[in-house]
Amino acid sequence: MKKNIVLLSALALVLFLANSCSEKFKVSAPYKAVTVVYGLLSVNDTAHYIKITRGFFDESKNNIDLAKYPDSIYYQTLSVKMEVKNGNGGLVKTILLDKVKLSDEGITKDTGVFVNNPAYAYKFKENLDPSLKYNLKFALPNGNAVEGITAVLGNVQSTALSGGYVFNFSDKTKSIPFNWQSPSNAGLVEFYLRFKFSEENTSTGASINKFIDLPIILNQEIINGNLNGYYEFRNEDFYFMVNSGITNRESFYKRRVDTLCDIIAYAGSKELVGYINQNKAQGGLTADQIKPIYSNLKGTDVYGLFSSRSRAIFPNIRINSATVDSMKVSPVLSDLNFIGVKL
Repeated sequence: MKKNIVLLSALALVLFLANSCSEKFKVSAPYKAVTVVYGLLSVNDTAHYIKITRGFFDESKNNIDLAKYPDSIYYQTLSVKMEVKNGNGGLVKTILLDKVKLSDEGITKDTGVFVNNPAYAYKFKENLDPSLKYNLKFALPNGNAVEGITAVLGNVQSTALSGGYVFNFSDKTKSIPFNWQSPSNAGLVEFYLRFKFSEENTSTGASINKFIDLPIILNQEIINGNLNGYYEFRNEDFYFMVNSGITNRESFYKRRVDTLCDIIAYAGSKELVGYINQNKAQGGLTADQIKPIYSNLKGTDVYGLFSSRSRAIFPNIRINSATVDSMKVSPVLSDLNFIGVKL
């Protein structure tokens, strides 16, 4: 769930080609175009990006070569709009999206089979309102209409993590309870502890502030609409996570703990849960059989995800001195050389 625009046309092509390899079907088939849409709106953002690409399979050409050309995977002209609607379905306003080059937006797509530069998306700037719904609409060059609608998630709430909360991980036989309330329409939540520390290179005297995000709760699905969540995090897991999160093991590094950390809570929509679960199902013993590709969009030969996520930050949660003392002598952290509190 964390933070990146994903090029789902790669997924569409891989699945399309893989599905064409079953002994029950032709390895090659006539050219067929599919449209792939990906967009996750977030109430925490003011700029929003929708990825619209096309997948393809052509028996007369090398499809890997085709993937290297922008004209093969991007539509040249699309008129993309977002209709903002109230709870009764009434139109509040219409927003026209701009086609942008992602590198100009400071977003770099990973290299791979598909062309990474130029890479395009459709952008609009708006402060989103969780009480409204957002209806994505556009027409393909062949006239086929594509549409998707989503509500926008609010943020995870937690009175327990607000103001004066203290972590004590020193007793490794105990656990720390987490209580929270998920936003309406959420399908899953995740929590990360942003552990901060300073790292000094004693051979040069240089010191730098760093942090690692420790996964406290992952893929916690919301069952039967119960938005009130509870989880107990084992203290001993904190030490193992810090150990695995710091990669520099050289003895000349000394580290000090920043006793103020943050908790970051992510929420994802029910549609996002469906997308994740269906992608998991693409492997296994039946991976050579054709399965449906997930989509919550309307349109002919259209696949992808248009939905919502959110992020809440609970800052300045204190790590107590007993935890710092325990880290200094912990055998799990012995080669990380924690020597005290950040100065």
